[in-house]
Amino acid sequence: MELVYGDTIQQRLNEVIPEYIAVAFVGIDWERFINRENIKEIIVSPTIGSNPRAITNLVSILGWEKVFFLKQLHSKIYIGSKTKSALVGSFNLTANGLEAGIANLYEAGYFINEPDKIGELRQLFAEYKELSLVEFPDIHSKQQALDELYQQWGRKGLFDTDDGNVGDLLSYDLNAGQQFYICWFNEDLHLSEEAQRIEGIIDNWIAFADVDADYLVENRWILCWKANNNGLPNMHAKPYWLYIHKIINNGSNDPDYPVLAIQFDDELPPPPFSLDNIEEIAEFKKILNDKIYQSFISTNEDIWSISNTENDFFNFMTYWQNAVRNVN
Repeated sequence: MELVYGDTIQQRLNEVIPEYIAVAFVGIDWERFINRENIKEIIVSPTIGSNPRAITNLVSILGWEKVFFLKQLHSKIYIGSKTKSALVGSFNLTANGLEAGIANLYEAGYFINEPDKIGELRQLFAEYKELSLVEFPDIHSKQQALDELYQQWGRKGLFDTDDGNVGDLLSYDLNAGQQFYICWFNEDLHLSEEAQRIEGIIDNWIAFADVDADYLVENRWILCWKANNNGLPNMHAKPYWLYIHKIINNGSNDPDYPVLAIQFDDELPPPPFSLDNIEEIAEFKKILNDKIYQSFISTNEDIWSISNTENDFFNFMTYWQNAVRNVN
């Protein structure tokens, strides 16, 4: 057993070649310290100290079956079964935790290579995993926790525009869960008196039906596309992203669509993916125009509800991504 601190933390971590990791927090830059190909399982806390984009990245690489959540986890354990060694200490899987001096944090721990101690750590990891399966027994529960973490980061303005470049449609990982809505709009909308009081700080808005008030979530993106009077997409208007800073139940004067989702004139987190690719947008509009998923289309006969798109969201996105792949 050896005490490690400062630069020796990274040195020993490289020697361990971690395969089983249990840490409270994971940062966006975790791949600077861990080779993705070596990880067999990881347990993290889906709380404010973990970057949700980092977790999404882990899920994209490993799959949900190898990523586990344990909210009260505070340990930092890195186990290498091939090297029969481990690192245990105060250092999370973040730049702050593993790069000496980057945040004026004094981290320390122990490098361990005694067989009996490695066995105990493997047993402890297994116990953490069992606890995580009780707390988050399936993929859906983990996706919900990740979605809540995205919302928390959005509310607190923690996202950095440097948290990785905004990728294209094909780089968006559906395994992370539904991180945005897809919604049509038209320009025949007027703010209510309540919304007009804050009009000076409003950058954009979109309206929804009464029944959607409980379905919509603040600090989530909307992919907005302009609809013609027949409910089909306007082929000349470009879709855009709108970020929901606030929801006002009586924010619109439209009696059918009184619920207003507002984007303030403020700094925004990175959107899920870029909408600049012409071919991707063409395929998006084609899916809508062909009415492949009717729930996204307004017929003008009934009041349209975005909550009806929930069951079709993943099918729509999968179809869209596959259509773009086929074009490429």
